[in-house]
Amino acid sequence: MHKQGKFIVIEGIDGSGKSSHARTLTDQITQWQEAKGLPSCIYEREPSEDDPAGRLVRASLTKQVQLQPETLAFLNVASRIEHIHHLTELLYAGHCVVCDRFYPSNMAYNQTASLSMSDIYELNRVCLETLRPDAIVFMSVSVEESKRRRKSDSKRTSEELFETDAFQRAVHDRFIQVFDFLKDKETVRFVDAEADYETVQSRLWEAVRPLLD
Repeated sequence: MHKQGKFIVIEGIDGSGKSSHARTLTDQITQWQEAKGLPSCIYEREPSEDDPAGRLVRASLTKQVQLQPETLAFLNVASRIEHIHHLTELLYAGHCVVCDRFYPSNMAYNQTASLSMSDIYELNRVCLETLRPDAIVFMSVSVEESKRRRKSDSKRTSEELFETDAFQRAVHDRFIQVFDFLKDKETVRFVDAEADYETVQSRLWEAVRPLLD
């Protein structure tokens, strides 16, 4: 049995606007789908908080627990294995899914001296044998702009584990390397996310709308 809905992944560094744009995109796709009598679009995010591994990753990001970097990399994969069971149920039922982060974030954020980008890709192979995205969209924004947005976001009460300027700069560069690595494996689209919200959302919609036709 083949999945009926489209699986769209939104990626970006912290402060890229990824999460808010992913939620708005979910609403846009729902309107598009329901006008055709099709099931709604569902917003999901990773790491998921619906499984123990995902909750532990979330706790580490907010510095409630301390984990070794390699442990964090493996826990992200473990959470994804659990999450994919839920995602495939939604997709087989005809729902489109917009997922805020997926395995490319694992590859960009969780590299260590002993775990390379390709090592983490191989760890995720068990996930990809079950589910691959129909498209991955990278919200492209400079490190300076992402920092400005993070500082002006009243919802951010404290800096998360990976939100230092130096780390974000490294992650930005790693994402470029990740998508170069994935260029023959996935459909990757880049959206310039430096403009005002409405302009960026329009660019995002135009990037994914052909998938729905």
